[in-house]
Amino acid sequence: TISRFFGRTCWRSISIMTQLDRLYSVMTPDSQEKYGHRLEEWIDTKTHTLLELEGDFTLWEWRGGDVYEGHFFFKSKGRTALNNAQAMIDEVREKGVGKIIGYVPTGLKPARWFVRQLGFKSQGFVDGALGLSEYFTLERREATLERQ
Repeated sequence: TISRFFGRTCWRSISIMTQLDRLYSVMTPDSQEKYGHRLEEWIDTKTHTLLELEGDFTLWEWRGGDVYEGHFFFKSKGRTALNNAQAMIDEVREKGVGKIIGYVPTGLKPARWFVRQLGFKSQGFVDGALGLSEYFTLERREATLERQ
């Protein structure tokens, strides 16, 4: 079952605090440094969403209209990780998310492979807050992972 936490109504609860602690423990030290200080800010809004499935997490950051930026923090690997990611993408699609965007640092080759397996398409490279990153998009109409 996917646990979902939307906006301010859940932020002050014990449950969301526990989930944030669990999320932080799944993050790599590099991710903790880059994103850790922003977790409370992300959740303390009505437009961002945190999903959890079997210890894997996605953060969905609203960018305008039906566009969200996805952030993936996974403990699981391989097929389990892909299936969990697809289930969470399906969940946000049911809530009206259209286009999903993401930036993956070029040095994270396994992560770049991962998003391609989910159906994301590369739109090129950008130099931004994470350094040189590949910019990916997933449109609603694009095929996503076939489940086994």
